[in-house]
Amino acid sequence: MRNAFAVLGLGFAAIFLAGYFLIEKAEAPTATVATKDTMTLTLTSPAFTSGGNIPSVYTCDGENINPPLTISGAPKGTQSFVLIVTDPDIPQTVKDTMHIDVLDHWILFNIPSTTADIKANTPDIGTRAMGTKGDTYLGPCPPREYEPQAHRYVFTLHALSTPPNLVFTKQPTKNEVEKAVKSSILETSILIGRYERAPETLPKK
Repeated sequence: MRNAFAVLGLGFAAIFLAGYFLIEKAEAPTATVATKDTMTLTLTSPAFTSGGNIPSVYTCDGENINPPLTISGAPKGTQSFVLIVTDPDIPQTVKDTMHIDVLDHWILFNIPSTTADIKANTPDIGTRAMGTKGDTYLGPCPPREYEPQAHRYVFTLHALSTPPNLVFTKQPTKNEVEKAVKSSILETSILIGRYERAPETLPKK
């Protein structure tokens, strides 16, 4: 009889504990996780569509100035932006020679959160970081002698929860900027443009 009561007591204890944990789970706050459908940050350009061709005026064949960009839908809490432009389609020989995976064309940080438009030829909208070949905008210039001749140019915009007062002891690289802001990124938007250089025209004899 005593064993029967002991078993019964253990059963009631198990039921009580299960109920307790179910109630705790129900009352626990649910974290809100941003998904692709809930993200609002958007980076566009009036000069080219997403996936479209970048006009030559913004390349090494033109004026080599940055294209105009438009920022919209910054998430709540945004205090600054970071803009990074890269070329992931550089030839393998360049990757091997320079020990890089992508060419960094333009890196700006400390862009104010009030920025809605980055006009063409606006090099100092934020603080410059060092790209692969300097700290100024480097227009698309895919070499004609390598495939693919049409390259993608990835414009990446990060919305940050930190104010535009990021300071480094020396001019940072893209990797150093990305490392410094990694924990402050609220949302990211990507705009991709393409460019292929026209064949060289040989002078007439």
